[in-house]
Amino acid sequence: MIDSLLAAEVRQRLAFYPAVAILGPRQVGKTTLAGAIAAEHPGALFMDLERESDRAVLADTERLGPAPLFAVISAAPAQV
Repeated sequence: MIDSLLAAEVRQRLAFYPAVAILGPRQVGKTTLAGAIAAEHPGALFMDLERESDRAVLADTERLGPAPLFAVISAAPAQV
């Protein structure tokens, strides 16, 4: 039930915003939720902001384009 409520909230926000960030503690399903919703949007950009390579893409806004953006982060590194 909670998962479907959260998924509905993310979908609703995607209707109004070009990017959605899912924040929370480790192991609560952020990546699973974001991945499932991103799969519904061909061309969506899915990022794990704990990865240096994903943070580099985020820093280069020209590479982002108009596709929906999903960003997942558990514990922000100092440079984020």
